[in-house]
This record gives sequence, structure tokens and C-alpha cells, in this order.
Amino acid sequence: MKTTFNYIYSLIALSLMMTACEDDFKHPSEGGIPLAANINCEIIVDQEENEVTFNLKNPGCNPVWIFSEKELSTVNGLKKVFAGAGTYTVEVKISNANGISDGSVTHEFTLNNSRVDFSRYYSIFSGGENKSWMIAKDESGHLGCGSSGSDGLEWWSAQPGDKADFGVYDDIMNFSIDEKYTYNPGEGGTVFVNKDCSIFPEYNTSGEDFMANVEEYETDYGFVVKGADVYLSLPAKSYLAYIPNDEIYNEPLFKIVSFSNTKIELIADNGAIAWKMVLVPLTKEETPEDKLAGTWYWAKNNMGHLSCGPTGTNGTEWWQAQAGEKEDFGIYNHSLTFSANGEYSFNPGETGTFFVNKDCSIYPEYNTNGEDFNVPTDIQNSTWKFVYEGADTYIEFPAHTIVGYVPNDAAWETPKFKVITQTESDLHILYDNGDIVWQMQFVKEVTEIDKDEPVIYDPDSENNLWNNCNYVNHYYYAPEWVEIAAPEMTVNGNSYSFALPSATYNQWQAQAHFKTDIKTNASTNYDFCVVINSSKDFNGVTVKLALDGDDDTFYFIEKVAVKAYEDIVVSRTNMPGIDMERVNFVFDFGGCAENTELTLSNIVLKDTTMN
Repeated sequence: MKTTFNYIYSLIALSLMMTACEDDFKHPSEGGIPLAANINCEIIVDQEENEVTFNLKNPGCNPVWIFSEKELSTVNGLKKVFAGAGTYTVEVKISNANGISDGSVTHEFTLNNSRVDFSRYYSIFSGGENKSWMIAKDESGHLGCGSSGSDGLEWWSAQPGDKADFGVYDDIMNFSIDEKYTYNPGEGGTVFVNKDCSIFPEYNTSGEDFMANVEEYETDYGFVVKGADVYLSLPAKSYLAYIPNDEIYNEPLFKIVSFSNTKIELIADNGAIAWKMVLVPLTKEETPEDKLAGTWYWAKNNMGHLSCGPTGTNGTEWWQAQAGEKEDFGIYNHSLTFSANGEYSFNPGETGTFFVNKDCSIYPEYNTNGEDFNVPTDIQNSTWKFVYEGADTYIEFPAHTIVGYVPNDAAWETPKFKVITQTESDLHILYDNGDIVWQMQFVKEVTEIDKDEPVIYDPDSENNLWNNCNYVNHYYYAPEWVEIAAPEMTVNGNSYSFALPSATYNQWQAQAHFKTDIKTNASTNYDFCVVINSSKDFNGVTVKLALDGDDDTFYFIEKVAVKAYEDIVVSRTNMPGIDMERVNFVFDFGGCAENTELTLSNIVLKDTTMN
């Protein structure tokens, strides 16, 4: 059932140039400012889906829907899902090319039922397919209890390994994307039960907490809303790794306090006592693909991080680079990102080039002085795979994939590198063309390449230049390089959410530009950060801080892999200043899946010397 409300009201003035096209503000006229009395808006409530559509019907005007002090949207036709039943309010303001009206209206709409999109919950619990969890035995407070309504830790909080004698730490709880839950009691074949439970009386013989022999079982699971909270729900007489009381055994409901890919916090509250349980993913041995996954950098501090020798050797006999020797060639800005699923990305870093041996025939226009040379490039996306030949392991890429350094034409046409060393932190590879062997060394630790650890700066700082700037948005959304309608953006304080309905397959096919009036100078160093969160995995979001109107002048460019619902931090500390009249914050979501929801938050740009 849908309910439609039509309104014609007035709006308070609000300066929101940020969502209008640049042309909208070239020739403002005071006489053309829209009148509050002429606002014509329509609110459509879909009671079955709890989805509300907000339409402004004034031609040539833009709406501003304000739901709270920090949550607003300028999208006409905005669709917003509300989780709980109740009466809600929205304030409406209006603007056009000439300015903002001088009035506003707050009106109400009512939702009859509670509804939540549980897709994120299923994705996190199941890992997108099947995911096993266990009690977080190494954390303080992995089990605990407190008064009803509390955080479940005020009366008792388990210390690491506290319940090792009760067989609870080897129990496995598996959730699948098809809503199946499997409980495995582990090697001991028991479940941990509170002494006050009446269930399993044959094992409750000492008046203390006890272990009951049980079998592995499979059942369904789901999520329900109660008030403002979401609960994990299991069928009656189902359980997790600990059964705290009869009520939770007969009606297994666990309030989800927090959840991410690496931790789930639950509370089971029967009205008299709240029990806390913390789950973490089941530890498993990493595969070679898992170990390679991540971002690698040149091991510039190692003697011989780039070297060569005769065919059939380890590639160090003829020449070895000294520590930092190739600084002037820009290679230490490079990063190589591998995903366990076979995706690969080469990022040329700040220099925007890759390094080529002088004897190569490729790109002759840049090979002008008979010395090794650099070739301009953007971020390159490709694929990789392991190839096993006898006792040897190779990493193979498609032709013309950039892997750190191009030593000869053969490595450019058939990039297949022998793995000499592969650990969690070190990667040494060789390329042998039958005449010469080139060896390259990479490390995963950021400290090895003088790269800052990701830092989240305070977005509310008075010194955050972002907070006081004006900006206009420019979009380029072009799956298959055919431009379509710009993605919808919703603003909530220092948080900007984008709805990307169509999949893209290449970098720069889903660009969002924030063309600001922020001015920087060469005499000041700057800090930057942004937090990225996506509803779906994809190979990378590109972040670039550039001079508006000059893509070749920029502070940095970085592409980062994104995992669903996991916060990814991109930051820079103490960046040397550049004279820029207007800084353009560029974000590219190229490679996104269909119907991706992506949020940028915690955007900060500030003087390094300021808090």
C-alpha cells in the first residue's frame, strides 16, 4: 500500500551550491529567487517496503530534504527506507539558479510497520557465502553478564582464555548466505550451559556451570527488528556456543550490538540479566593466494632489491641496487595490489610513471637518451594467477601488465615471474629471458617505504578546511564508456553516500568530483584523510587530490581495494604544499558492482601544524 501526501509550502534560505551544476550560478537574479509559497512537494509512503519517495514538483528548482541537523539530501525523487514504525518529520527547502527561498516547512509522514534491509547482516554473518565464527577467547569480555538493559559486562567479564576448561572455545558457528546455521560442538562434542538452566538435567550434577554432550545440527537463522534494535533469531531450542538461561534456549534472540567482517558482539537479555558474547572468524591456514593478497612496495632499504645476473642464476651476480639507489626514477612510489580472487592493480604513485630498461623497444618516444627511462601511466588493472611447473612456482600476468620494472621486451610480452621468496611480508621474484635474469624484491610493511600509516584525523576540528568550503559536484558515470545519468548522492554531515545502480568495469568509469574553493600553498604542509565503505566488494576506489582544471597537478593518487561493509582509510600526513587556487577532490568508483551503495566520510584536509 502506498500513501501520497502533496504539499505546497515555504522554505528557509540555505546555501547549498554543492549539488548544483556550475552553470546554475553564473547569472543569479534576486527577483528570480523561488517563493516559499509556491513549493509543491509530494511524499509517497510505501507501507509494504517502508520506502518513502520525496518529490519536488516545481520546474527548474532543486529540493533540500532535511531529516536532522546532519542528514540532508538534494536528490529529487529521493527514496529512503525507514527501519521502524512511527511518525517521522522532514523539513523541505527549495533553490534554483538564482538562490534559496526564505522559508521552510516541516511535515509528517507515518510508517505502520518496522522493516530493515537485512542484506548487510546476511553478508557480514555469512561472508557472502559461508563463514564460520568462534568465541573471541583472546579478548577481554568475550563472555560476560550484567543487569538487564546493560552492556552485559558490569557484573562479570571473562578474561582471555577464562573458560578454556569448559570446551567453549572450539565450538564452531557457521552461517551461510542461504540462511542456514550450523552448530558444531568441536572436538569435545559439548555445549557450555549455565548452572541455573533446567535443560540437560542429566549433566547438571554439581550445581556449577556444566558441559552437555550434543551433536552437530543445522537449522535456519534470520534477523528481526524489536524497537530500534536488530536481533539474530534462531528457532526454539537452538543455541550458540553458550546457553545462559532457559528463556534464551526456548526463544533464541541475540541483540546485535556491533558487527563487522572481523567481530560480532551479541547480547542475550531475558529481562532479568544480559549476557554478552563476542564472536570472531574461525582461524584457518592461509593459502598462497591469501598470503599474496594485499599491497606491496619496493623493498628499497634492501641491498639488491633490484638486480640482475646471468640466466639460470638468482639474478644478483652482475649488479645489485644499493638501498634507495633508484629514488630519482620514481619506483618507490609504486604499489602492486593483489587480490586472492586473481585481481591485480599497479599504482604508479605520485610520479604517475613506470620504469623501463633502456634496451626495451617499447615506447620509443620516451627512450631518448640511451638510458633507462620512465613512461607516463595511470593506474593499471589486470589479473594474475599462480602457475606450477615441477617444483617451481610462477606468478603469471597478461601481456603488457606492469610489474614494478620492465627489464626487457620478453617481460613486457610474457610477464611470468618465478617466485623465490613468498612470506607474509616479503616477495622476491625473478624474470629470466634466457640471456639475463632480473630479480625484484617487494615488502608489504608500509614502514619499509616511508609511507604513512593510515590516520583518521578529527573531522570536527575547526582547522579542517573541508568543513568551511563551498563546492560543486561534477560526475562522469559511464559503464562501457557510455555516459548515463549521474549517481544519486545523499549528504549526512561529513558523510556522502552514492547509489550506483549500474556496474562499471574500468577505472574512471564512475567519477565523482568535489570542486571546492579550498586554496592551498607551497609554503604549508597538509594532512588528509577519508573513510570509504561499500555495500559490495570491488577492486578499488581511486582517490586523487588535484588542481581544479589541471589533472596533472595533484597531491597524490591512490587506488584501494574495498571489501563489503569494511571501513577503508586513505590518508596522507605532512604532504608538501602545492599552490592551488581550487582543490578538486576526485573519487572514482570504476569497477563497482551493480546496485552498489558507497559512502565517503570523515573527509579532512588541514595544515599539518594544526590539530
